[in-house]
Amino acid sequence: MFTISGALGVSVLAGGYGAGRSIQTLVDRGQHQQSIGLDDAESRNCWLGIVGCLISLASGSAIAAVAKTAQTGASITMAGQVALKSITVGSCVVNALGVTSGLADIIMKAVNKEEIIPLDIFQFTSVVLFFTNSVISTHQAFTLINNIGKNSTGQFSDDKQTIRNQISEFVK
Repeated sequence: MFTISGALGVSVLAGGYGAGRSIQTLVDRGQHQQSIGLDDAESRNCWLGIVGCLISLASGSAIAAVAKTAQTGASITMAGQVALKSITVGSCVVNALGVTSGLADIIMKAVNKEEIIPLDIFQFTSVVLFFTNSVISTHQAFTLINNIGKNSTGQFSDDKQTIRNQISEFVK
């Protein structure tokens, strides 16, 4: 069965590799006196990839922390809920920008009959992975927050064991 910890592990590995690859590309471009600004498509995709990886990892970590907190029976403060929702939605937005930018660049290269290099494909695939992960994480975060304290009839319950069972089911 696929678990949150498994998904987090895959995200960490892919994120670390993706961010490292993008950083390496930006450093190489800088050493060769090429633009590393947002006005250049390749460097823009690198920057979006780095930010997307980092915010996706932060989002996944926040969800895992909230799940562990909820498993103990502790409630999640309003500030915690706002922070979790903000970071998960922010992750969706940043990664959606990355998908849009990467796809637009690949289409423009194809239209202009320019070479589509493996880095273009890797960055696009990576940002699609993180976008998909951020959408799923956002849904999980909202579901987790909405279900904490509700019993099977949809009514709120103070039974901590019920809450723990719901969180355990969520984390599986």
